[in-house]
Amino acid sequence: MSHLHNYTVQSHVCSHRKLDLDKAASLIADARQASLQSRKALTEKTKAIRSMPEPERSQNTSVLMKAYQSEIDKLTRRGNDAEESFLALYQALAPIPDPTPALEVRM
Repeated sequence: MSHLHNYTVQSHVCSHRKLDLDKAASLIADARQASLQSRKALTEKTKAIRSMPEPERSQNTSVLMKAYQSEIDKLTRRGNDAEESFLALYQALAPIPDPTPALEVRM
């Protein structure tokens, strides 16, 4: 009976973690799409500034640099979030024993 209880508790924990992972995967997909769109916009802004005459180009360079810095900051946050997520997942999975020996014994 305790095995059934342990399985039920583990199943509930696993389903809760799966929901968290599903949510994280959705957020990652959204962030990747937003990043792609942002990079395309930066490319267009860069092309537009390159085609400007020199005085106008100089005036708009600082705006472009701020846009690039903003994108770098967003990518840095995404990288940090990814590292934190990996470490949290690793810490959750690390204590779980390898099921291979138990499966081999039952076969």
